Amino acid sequence: MKKFNIFLLDIKTQGKLSAVTYIVALTFDMLELDIQSLVFLMGFLLAVSMSNLILLSYPLIQKKGVPQNWKTGTAMVATTMLIANLLETSGAMPGDDIAIFYLFFCIITMSYLTAADGVIPNVWRYITGIGAFGMTVILFESFLFSTETLDFLWISYLPLTYGFGIGNYLAWNKYEE
Repeated sequence: MKKFNIFLLDIKTQGKLSAVTYIVALTFDMLELDIQSLVFLMGFLLAVSMSNLILLSYPLIQKKGVPQNWKTGTAMVATTMLIANLLETSGAMPGDDIAIFYLFFCIITMSYLTAADGVIPNVWRYITGIGAFGMTVILFESFLFSTETLDFLWISYLPLTYGFGIGNYLAWNKYEE
């Protein structure tokens, strides 16, 4: 039974599996298929895989000289995003209310990307960074000014999310303990 427990796999395998699961669940979510049981399952998988990707980001960059508090910080961010995504998946909190958690995630992601230089391939780092920046601008506009003049920036969600998943997958491909 132990070999079937995905949480006991080595971190490289967990990182790659989480990235693939994240991309598949994200793609399903964007298709907006109305198959309720699959919507819940994919939402759950998206929450768990995103949280695991965030949690496992520390081992990717720990050799880059980041402070030790990043280890605790990634656990905090992973937990925050897990709870936010599970609340959205369960319907306990609508998507608009979850947006504040994504603002937090975008800001943290931009910081992570600066530390991930040489770890995540640059093209995926830049794609993710552009997406994170665009999402930060649109979310700040929404929260601070209660306007929607920059709605076209919602397209930033695609490079943020796919860049994050693909970039992390590629980083785990070349990871050496």
